Amino acid sequence: MKNKYYRKSARIVFGIFIAALLCVIIAAGVIYFNGLRYIKSGADIKYFGNINRTTGEIAGGRLWFETDAAAIIPQKFYIVEFRDEEIFRTMPEYSNINFNSDILGEINGALPKELTDYFPMNNFIFNLSDTRVFFRNENFEVLVKDYENLGNNIKSGEIITLEYSSDFAYWVLMPNNINPSSYKDFDVVRQNDRTRKYRGNIIEFMEKERIIYASFELKQGNFINLYLADNNIYRISYDKGPRSGDLYIGEINNNFQKHGRGLYYYDKSGDIYYGDFDGDLKTGRGEILYGTGDSYSGGLNDGRKNGEGIFRWSDGASYSGGFSDNKKHGYGVNIFADGSVYEGDYADDVKHGRGKYSWTDGSVYEGDYIDDLGEGSGIYRWPSGDYYEGEFYNGSPHGRGVYYWNTGRFYDGLFSHGLMVRNNNNN
Repeated sequence: MKNKYYRKSARIVFGIFIAALLCVIIAAGVIYFNGLRYIKSGADIKYFGNINRTTGEIAGGRLWFETDAAAIIPQKFYIVEFRDEEIFRTMPEYSNINFNSDILGEINGALPKELTDYFPMNNFIFNLSDTRVFFRNENFEVLVKDYENLGNNIKSGEIITLEYSSDFAYWVLMPNNINPSSYKDFDVVRQNDRTRKYRGNIIEFMEKERIIYASFELKQGNFINLYLADNNIYRISYDKGPRSGDLYIGEINNNFQKHGRGLYYYDKSGDIYYGDFDGDLKTGRGEILYGTGDSYSGGLNDGRKNGEGIFRWSDGASYSGGFSDNKKHGYGVNIFADGSVYEGDYADDVKHGRGKYSWTDGSVYEGDYIDDLGEGSGIYRWPSGDYYEGEFYNGSPHGRGVYYWNTGRFYDGLFSHGLMVRNNNNN
């Protein structure tokens, strides 16, 4: 009796186990069929989300780093065209825009051509007063809702998607009632096959499809255009950890690292880096726009300034020349905020070697430098026409030299810390 009971219990347990196993297999099959994957990269970055089963491309999901987490999606970007005064009037950084001109042209005209031609600028607003970039945290749905809140609803639209076979599919918006009052009041219909349609929310359709281009005409004459970024550009939005609020738009490698050309926005400092990445490191050529108003453009290695570059301070000063490990190194030209100019050699961030310093009052020193000060042989000319040629120490005439007055007189002799100490030959 007892054995019979045990056998029956065992069959029940075994049945439950088989049923659970089948559920796991079915669930795994459904997940796999729908393109969901969990991947741990060689760089110790974990990804869970959709993978295109045909192309193997990331379709969107979550990334986990050592201390951070982020959402990742293929990058789309939106451009608002024509006289979009209603939206931009609400942004103080646009108070100086001439709304009688082309808004898009004014925005893009304030930026380097390479930036606007190559990169998608989703959720970025450009300030014309200082050509800096401001982050605006919104998506396409929020943008559309902004218009609808102003009574500027979608009137019509067309969408181009990329099919899995790499063919293009053309879609149009068809209102599903007489007077659509929302983006939810449209069907998305294949242009050449009206039986194929998506009924419901336009946003949901666009999230499911790979959009190449979309154009929406609004009732007041404005347009919203949407483009899919080229070159496998992705958008990584950090939302947990020390980098929360940061944003990366650019290329990545198979280990989910920033690799190739990219733009990184630092939420806490307001700094923006646009340029080359190599395995998550800022290496190559790039441009840094600091939240303080300073900027750098040039060579970088592991995020540090290296090679030729230009650094501009917010007070108008600038340095153009060689850098090594974030320091001025090699030949360079330093223009100071007061208009003074140094042209010459640097070593470890100080003037060292041969150089020429010109002051705004007309004074000029040309000669040797050691540790930021004139030392060695050189010539110092005063605005009056007087000049000294000879040895320098600690920034002053020191040692043997000749002082020439503009009257023709001269002193040839010894100097000590800028003072004549012996009159050998005074004409």
